[in-house]
Amino acid sequence: MKGSELLSRLFELSGGDELRRSTRGCDRGTGSGFDDHLEVSRIFDFARLLDFLLLGARVAVFAGRRVCRAGPFLRGSSLLVEGEFGDAADGEFVAAGELAGTLRDMVPNHVMQLLSLIAMESPVSFHADAVRSEQAKVLHALQPLVAEEVLQEAVRGQYGEGKLGDEQVPAYRAEPGVSPESRTETFVAMKLRIENWRWVGVPFYLRSGKRLAKRHTEITVQFKKTPFVLFRNAPVQKHSNQLVIQIQPVEGISLSFGAKIPGPILRVGSVDMSFEYSRYFGADAYTGYEVLLYDCMIGDATLFQRADMVEGGWTIVDPVLDVWKALPPTRFPNYAAGSWGPKAADELLQRDAREWRKIL
Repeated sequence: MKGSELLSRLFELSGGDELRRSTRGCDRGTGSGFDDHLEVSRIFDFARLLDFLLLGARVAVFAGRRVCRAGPFLRGSSLLVEGEFGDAADGEFVAAGELAGTLRDMVPNHVMQLLSLIAMESPVSFHADAVRSEQAKVLHALQPLVAEEVLQEAVRGQYGEGKLGDEQVPAYRAEPGVSPESRTETFVAMKLRIENWRWVGVPFYLRSGKRLAKRHTEITVQFKKTPFVLFRNAPVQKHSNQLVIQIQPVEGISLSFGAKIPGPILRVGSVDMSFEYSRYFGADAYTGYEVLLYDCMIGDATLFQRADMVEGGWTIVDPVLDVWKALPPTRFPNYAAGSWGPKAADELLQRDAREWRKIL
């Protein structure tokens, strides 16, 4: 090095529990005069301890996509985060997932980061700590489920054999490296509440699963109905005002609302307005990794979880894990590969006279 010149090294790791011991201490400086950055693209959360061992390095890949950065500017009434985060595959991936499960793997980091981005208040600036402080407020305002609520408002599932397109796929328990009597969940759906002035009384529904009908990630903001319907006597097609933030495979935003159908008779129909990054700007969609790796190299921590954010995510997950551990599932598998999850996930919303958005 010359003078005060600072060199940086970037460590990119990917793996499962077998790497846990080897990654300990990797996020500490080496004392070699280098500014060391650790970026972990996918390490399964076998326990809360692992998140803290890798504190400051855990990232949500979806947050690196362009559309997610619009989150602080968007506001709505009800949020549904739905989609297939990852997919079951052969060998080490399934073997590692067998020990973790979808709840540990997805909810404390990826799902909570998306939820906090959409529910946060506008930060005072785009400085990393200004953004993350607002996200942390959301996560700490989430109300953990008590044992009775876990039984009613948290759903777990495991896929059986089924078809993805024209391909017949095996059940999770028939995958390589998985026990024939595995109790590991491959699907999670939850109803959560944020107890603050803006969101009190507004339910947040989350779902994440493997081997679903499509590999798809989106956030749906369902707007409240107006207290007085002006066109209540007009023939109207069933529709709801929704703002959909599409994350993968397509990056974009669409708005669905009611509009008058042309003609002398007053009729209201559903209208969709959509925007896609690739069509408008003529650029291919990012995978998310490009942004995160670049941010890591330049020292921008905006999209990386802070200690209080990690703690907030696990505060929600821990009570659910405790109940599920005490009451092992008795009806696994409970959804077919190629479907949108177990029937209990649909019933979770039906009890509130709602339904998941249909993904075509």
